[in-house]
Amino acid sequence: MDPIRRLRQIPLDRPVAVIGFDGWADASSVSSGTAEYLLDDDAEPFAIIESEDYFDFGETRPVVTVADGQVVSMTWPSTKISHSVHDGRDVIVVSGPEPGLRWKSYARHLGAYLAELGVESVVTVGAFVGQVPHTVPTPIFAVASDPDLLIEYNLVGSDYEGPTSVYSVIVEALREEGIQAVGLWGGCPHYLGSNSNPKVMLALVNAVGRVLRLRIDASELSVLAGEFEARVDSALGQSEDLADYVAELERAVSGVEDEDVDTLIDEVEEFLKRGQ
Repeated sequence: MDPIRRLRQIPLDRPVAVIGFDGWADASSVSSGTAEYLLDDDAEPFAIIESEDYFDFGETRPVVTVADGQVVSMTWPSTKISHSVHDGRDVIVVSGPEPGLRWKSYARHLGAYLAELGVESVVTVGAFVGQVPHTVPTPIFAVASDPDLLIEYNLVGSDYEGPTSVYSVIVEALREEGIQAVGLWGGCPHYLGSNSNPKVMLALVNAVGRVLRLRIDASELSVLAGEFEARVDSALGQSEDLADYVAELERAVSGVEDEDVDTLIDEVEEFLKRGQ
């Protein structure tokens, strides 16, 4: 049974695609935030990958609305496939929660559907938390269906080994379909905790534009990133310990113990929450 529910047909001309999920690879809401930024304001999905085969509903629960003791609606987790236009080019945006089950089957269905749509190139966007100071340009690491793509787009290849996200499986499925695929990963400062990070989103949007050869208007995101940095810098000004720690990170030398790091993270998280 085909898990893809086609809601309507839309005319597409040599589309490209961006994939950004909530979940494990969504540090500081960067992956989901990047996908949302690339969507038109009035964008509605034209296709959905049904959730029954690919989600553990005990982990990713459906959302119910109850009124006067009666269930009015129930929203199930699903993959939304939507359409936007950037720089005059059709852009497919794939978003939603990261699937939790049957990744191989999921990736092959998604890859086959994107091939059916005529998609020529795909970028996945993810984010990780690391010892990255916010005062330096956001590090972007990449994997690709073809190593030559890393050279072509001047990307730093990843040497990571460990647990992975569904993105790695999708990149392989796209390669099997003959679709060019690049996975981008942005580094988020760990001391900013779970706060949404528009600076990393901005770096990823710019990298997406470079890989897909699109001029993406990132002016709104640039303003948000500037405001975010200003708030973090203000927090640094109120905490000498935090400022010293960031300075140590800039010199790539950790100068504090783990328990001190936890305290500093709590300090800056509380500061940023007060500013929201």
